[in-house]
Formats: sequence, C-alpha cells, structure tokens
Amino acid sequence: MKSVHIKMGKDGKPVLPRGGANLARIDATTEQDIVRHAKLDDEVDRRLRECKLEAALAESRADLDSGRFVKENVIAHIKKIKQLSQ
Repeated sequence: MKSVHIKMGKDGKPVLPRGGANLARIDATTEQDIVRHAKLDDEVDRRLRECKLEAALAESRADLDSGRFVKENVIAHIKKIKQLSQ
C-alpha cells in the first residue's frame, strides 16, 4: 500500500492532501482512522527497513565467514572499478 503523507492542521485535525493523492484505497471512516492508518504505515515502513538491514548484515556475515571477499587497498580497488566500467 502506498503511504499518504498527512499533516496535522492548527486545529489538531488531519489535513488530507489535495490533487493526485488517491485516497480511495484507504479504509477509513473518520479522521482518527486516517491518522491511525498513517501511523501504522510509518511503523510498518520502519520495521521493513530494520528487516532489510538485518538481512544485509546476515548476508555480509555469511560472505565473511565463507571467505567471499577481497582484501585490497583503495588504489587497487579503484583501478578494478575503472576496468569494469570500460
């Protein structure tokens, strides 16, 4: 589900975006439901980022444990990158 950024107005009520925002997919009947939904999206996004980071760390640790890495200095690394890009 695509997140919709909702700002809070000076009166404490949510201000819904105008224009191209498609709110038809949001199952919300009250302003409180919309705010709750937006907060849930933020929590889900945060948790997904954490999971992706954990997966990347696990992959890096597995690569290190199995010896799938190259130890070289910066100059050699840059030369290799330049050769690969040609």
